[in-house]
Amino acid sequence: RVHTITPGQKLADFSPSTWFPSGYSLVSNLSDKTITGILTTLVFSDGLGSFSLFLESGLEISPMFIDAIYGSTIALGRDFRSGEKVLRATLVGEIPIETGRSIIETLDIKGLMHFL
Repeated sequence: RVHTITPGQKLADFSPSTWFPSGYSLVSNLSDKTITGILTTLVFSDGLGSFSLFLESGLEISPMFIDAIYGSTIALGRDFRSGEKVLRATLVGEIPIETGRSIIETLDIKGLMHFL
């Protein structure tokens, strides 16, 4: 089930992406301040498989694009810019790479920038 972002909500109250694989739900949500901004870790699971989505703000970096597979684990990384803000999204988990790409490509960047 996908929940869109509305003003006044907390990060755990919505889905950061407009599409998720069926059966997956948020099982962990951790945020911490870093030297450059905020790092938020969201863990999703369907009871068998899981993936983590790391969202990092405040970076002044070169654009990153990562697609990697190691055994059954994938790692995808993308940088998104919205005005002056930069958001780095990294997805790691044991899901098909096409599924991971669908999630990361449908991230609600404007909504996420509101929280980070």
